[in-house]
Amino acid sequence: MRAVAPAVQLSSDSRRIQAGDIFFAYPGDVADGRAYIAQAIMQGAQAVVYDADDFSWDAAWAVPQLAVSGLKNHAGAIANAYYGEPDRDMFTVAVTGTNGKTSCTQWLGNTLSRLGAPTAVVGTLGIGVFTRGDHEEFIATGYTTPDAVLLQRKLAKLRDAGVKSLAIEASSIGLDQRRLNG
Repeated sequence: MRAVAPAVQLSSDSRRIQAGDIFFAYPGDVADGRAYIAQAIMQGAQAVVYDADDFSWDAAWAVPQLAVSGLKNHAGAIANAYYGEPDRDMFTVAVTGTNGKTSCTQWLGNTLSRLGAPTAVVGTLGIGVFTRGDHEEFIATGYTTPDAVLLQRKLAKLRDAGVKSLAIEASSIGLDQRRLNG
């Protein structure tokens, strides 16, 4: 699908859906994404992948749909495949622990970039790229470790921009919620 329609993006946030995107709807910690299927369709979602557990599809939603049991656990792998395994050729370091994740990833981003590899850093400060020790402005994601679908989407963009290395904060909640799956 990605090769046929490269502009089509995947999103698990109904507020960010643009015309032609595919919406991933599954229960989260704060809200159930399936409650926003109608909104995503109104915003132009061309298809919906949803968690089938304890949920019935509304026939009024006239878009292609795919039911996946336990979608949240599989969303990262699906997005990773869709975006062509964006981190496959990136040297990747994930940092976890109670304290120091941000400092470590920033240090790694700076150091690796000085060795000649444009390096992305993903974490508390957002997503940014270091080039020869200098970094661009970080774009906030709202999470230390972004959700799996957003992470794969951003990794694809970084790969396409020539990023060769990645330092990512692996928060305990991010690991528990399988945000790094993919």
